[in-house]
Amino acid sequence: KKLVLVLPFDNLKVIEHRTSGSIDLQPLLDQNNKQPTIVLEAKELVSILHKAAADPNISALYADFGEGMRHPMGYAHMEEIRNAIRIFNESHRVHRDPNVHHNPVFAMMRNGDPKPSYAFGHSFAWNEYFLASAFSYVHLQARGHLDLFGVATTNTFLKGALDKYGIKAHVFRHGDYKNAPSIFTDKKYSPAHLETVKSMTSSLNTSIRTCIENSRALNFDNVMWQSIFEFGSLTSANSEDIGLVDVIPPVDPLLSLLNVNKKEAKKKKKK
Repeated sequence: KKLVLVLPFDNLKVIEHRTSGSIDLQPLLDQNNKQPTIVLEAKELVSILHKAAADPNISALYADFGEGMRHPMGYAHMEEIRNAIRIFNESHRVHRDPNVHHNPVFAMMRNGDPKPSYAFGHSFAWNEYFLASAFSYVHLQARGHLDLFGVATTNTFLKGALDKYGIKAHVFRHGDYKNAPSIFTDKKYSPAHLETVKSMTSSLNTSIRTCIENSRALNFDNVMWQSIFEFGSLTSANSEDIGLVDVIPPVDPLLSLLNVNKKEAKKKKKK
């Protein structure tokens, strides 16, 4: 029998590593939730995907983002998982890890067909879509939306509060762009601090855009991306029209996808 690996990203918590002796409060937080949180180290999830790619009994990968990821995941972890998904998608190749760019010099063909991967969500935020776009097919619920506002960041400034209590922070800072003490010494962004933050978010947005374009085979220019960011929330129909999603089903398509796979398997047997 052929199997499908299902990843419940809506209920999955990815961590860097488990620490011995730490108290896990998650079961207490999940008392009202029928499905308890699944906790995995990033390397464990990557290993699962690599093994699934090499397992001939696993024919497809399915990720359920539900109504959104309940546990935020860092972009570094997302990039690791994206690379593992790409290896699963091209499981008909032999990869020399970490050949994340799939350079043909390091990836040799072997017998077998590529394994499809599917991502489904009621809606996708920018970071969720960054991960979902690595799958072969992206399914967005027909009434859902795609929120592509880009990366954002906030900073807290405490100088005003400290002044009220007569507290003055003394710090040693070398250079205008050393902004760590700004939380205690400033009431708002300095020009240098603002420049640093804008440069960081712009660089991260560009990197994510490039990954999405490569995964989805898109050819958007800067004007197109700026229009998407300014528009912000796209309907499922808009998203499908411009190629950001493949299908807009009314319900979770897992069962229908499994039925399609069964029919295709029967056709192959008849041949």
